[in-house]
Amino acid sequence: GLSKGRRGARLGTSLRLVLVIDLHDAATGVKRTIELFRNESCDGCKGSGAAAGSHPETCSTCGGRGAVMRSAGFFSVQQTCPGCSGSGQKIKNPCRECRGQGVQRKKREIEIDIPAGIEDGTRLRVAGEGEPARQGGASGDLFVDVFVRAHEFFKRDGANLYCEIPLSITQLALGAEVEIPTITGKTV
Repeated sequence: GLSKGRRGARLGTSLRLVLVIDLHDAATGVKRTIELFRNESCDGCKGSGAAAGSHPETCSTCGGRGAVMRSAGFFSVQQTCPGCSGSGQKIKNPCRECRGQGVQRKKREIEIDIPAGIEDGTRLRVAGEGEPARQGGASGDLFVDVFVRAHEFFKRDGANLYCEIPLSITQLALGAEVEIPTITGKTV
């Protein structure tokens, strides 16, 4: 959801998605390009929500504070302004492209750096790649939950990889030289 910042400016919504990678990519690190749809600042009004040639005006109900005081018996309670929904501004002439919201839904590609040795279930944070705030304020963040797909031969235990190599009784008794595969495809 949206959260309040200083001076009533709202923060953009943070986004979360799940990414599944192979064990090889988890071991070596990888860059991934992710496609997602998110709200972006409107091109028509540059995010203000007001039509070209006009500007948002200070809300007359709250005087631009975004909140009003209501009396409840002996107590006064601060509430979000009903006139501007807490933004402190009113738009009399809204932008036609975004209907005064200041944002439009757009497809975006974001490159994610996945570090080598990442653990299954790790959450990566990409600052500022969430949705922009409406009518000013900082963008939210993008959180990527990374899960590692099970491998056919290798098992992971922390920073170590294990694989089972079938050996005959003769090889065990007399000793033998065998090739062992690695996660990168080379043999040792």
